[in-house]
Order: sequence, then structure tokens, then C-alpha cells
Amino acid sequence: MVTAWWLRRSAQLLTAVVMATIGLVVVTPPAMACACGGMVQPPGNSTTVTGETALVTQGAGRETIVMSLSAKSDAARAGLLVPTPAPATPALADRDIFTDLADQTAPRSKERHHFFGPPLFFGDHGSSGSDNEARSSPAGVQVLGEVDLGPLKAVSIKANNAADLHSWLDSRGFVMSPQFEALVTPYLDKGWAFTAMTLTAEGKSLTGTLPPVSLEFASDTLVYPMRMSSGAKETQHVRTYVLADHRVERTDPTATQGQLHTAYADRVRTSLVTSPDLKRLSAGKAWLTEFTQTFDHPGEQVRSDFTFARAPHDTPVVHYAYRDEYFIPVDVAVLLVVSAAAIAGAIVLIRRRQRRS
Repeated sequence: MVTAWWLRRSAQLLTAVVMATIGLVVVTPPAMACACGGMVQPPGNSTTVTGETALVTQGAGRETIVMSLSAKSDAARAGLLVPTPAPATPALADRDIFTDLADQTAPRSKERHHFFGPPLFFGDHGSSGSDNEARSSPAGVQVLGEVDLGPLKAVSIKANNAADLHSWLDSRGFVMSPQFEALVTPYLDKGWAFTAMTLTAEGKSLTGTLPPVSLEFASDTLVYPMRMSSGAKETQHVRTYVLADHRVERTDPTATQGQLHTAYADRVRTSLVTSPDLKRLSAGKAWLTEFTQTFDHPGEQVRSDFTFARAPHDTPVVHYAYRDEYFIPVDVAVLLVVSAAAIAGAIVLIRRRQRRS
């Protein structure tokens, strides 16, 4: 009976380990592609944003988007256009902001207590663990401001139409495809502004992680520009962090497409905040919500920008990395049971012999 129970328990433990391994494979976030902006490059060059992490927050009529981009390129210079409802003020952001966000959302250690544990004298004792020059402009383009951020030169602009924007980019040596014009036209029709950032690598290619950039602009609603990713040809993986007074949910039509997950939601743990930028942005914002979404067919699935609203409840979404504590190793328990059985058997035999004699 004891042996059967032990075999059944071992099978349950093995099944749990296999399922946990599958879970790790499923939830590990893959490399992310550029979601909020459009890349343009000089003729003959190719530039692709291979990774992006974004933080968005809003308050007092102002929204802030912080982006960290990784690029793969054979060019030393490229352009990134990011649409915003109002002209944005660009700035370099603290590199530690996304390290802090990763710490906030990382699985938390939690103990689990078991009566029986792994073998003490037999089995594998190895341990395993689990677990970002100003120039003249065409008449239809208004330059609202320009700032030199070192490796990034950012210009805030508004354009009358896609043709004027095309001419403005062309005057700076960038090429915008007809498809790209179709993607920017909805923003132009709504009167949105663009932040045009020139990415430079001082004679080297742009491949690698670029400094995080912060864009602040007037907005009464929380929005993350995403519509331009409908022009992507490859699978898109998007991660967005949202700082707000409460847990938030997605409210846009694109939320019903692809694979949307609320990966994390809980109160901000101030003890883990070391980044000055994150301290400033999280002041008065009690909750952090993290979303991940995958689009296998972005041309069909990306139908809108991302918008957010307060969730109906503040239920936390937190993942745990369990640390198991055991009262007694299973092989010791088996030895004790066998020993006890042997002693009991010996006692029975002795008593039987005593009765016969």
C-alpha cells in the first residue's frame, strides 16, 4: 500500500514538473517588434526594430510614453516616426526604468511546505533555476520644435497630408513607401502630430539597443499608437506597461484580436523603484499593469491604436516562483517504513516462538 502511494505521488510530481516546464515555454516573452512608430531609412538600406518595450502613463491632461528600442540595420542613420495626439516633447529616459519594471513584474518567491520531499541519498542533487540641423521644410509641414539628444535628434512636426510628409522626409534623405503613406494618413486626418527622430550611430550600423526615449504630450485619454503596425509582414509581439491609479484594461477594437494577456497587475512596490524617471512617473500612481499581445497576421488583426480604461476590479495578477520545503526526504520515509515493518515483523515472530515454546 505504501509503495503504491509512493508511485502515485511520484507520477503526480513528474506531471507537475512537466506542466511547469511547458508553462515556462509558453509565457516566456519572445522578441518584440516596433509597435508605435514607423521606420524609414536612406535608399538602399534596411532597418528593422527587433525589440521594443513601452511604458505609458497619463495624468493632469498629460501623457508620457517611454520606449526602449533595439534595431537591426545595415545603416548608420535611420528615421523613426511616432504619432501622438498632440505635439510631443522628447527627452532621453533613464536606462534603469525598464530594469525596475522587470523587477516589479518578476515572479515572486513563495514557500510551499510538503511532508515528503525529494530523495536524500538517491537521485539528482543538482539545482536548477528559472527564470531592452534644422533645415527648411515644405510648406505643408510645420516644425514645432527640435532637440539634439546625442544619438537621437528629435523633431516635433505636423503635416497637412502624406505627400507633404513624404517631401519633408525626402529632403532629409529618407524614403517613405506608398504603403507607409497609407498608414500615416489616418493620423494626419485626425490632426495628430509626429515626432521624427533621426537615429545615428557615428559611422557604425544601428544594430543594437538604442537609448530609451520619453515622449510627453497633451492628452485627456490614455492611448498607445499602434495602428501603423498593420503594415508589418512578420509576427508582432507587443508589451506595454501602464501606470495608473487602478488596474487598467484594454478598450480598443484590437484588444479582441491576436493573443492578449494581462501578464501582471498589482500595486507599485516603491521599495523596488530605483530609477529617478520611474519614481517621478509613478508618484501618485498606485498600480502597474502589464499587457502582452501577439499578432500572427498584423495586417488583419491590428485595427486601431491601444486605449486603456480603469478595470472593473483591482484584482492582482501575480506569478510566483515556488520554493519547496520538505519535512522528510521520501527515501528516508521509505527506509523508516521498511524498518518499522521489519521491526514489527520481528516482534511478531518472536512472540509466536515464545507462545510455541
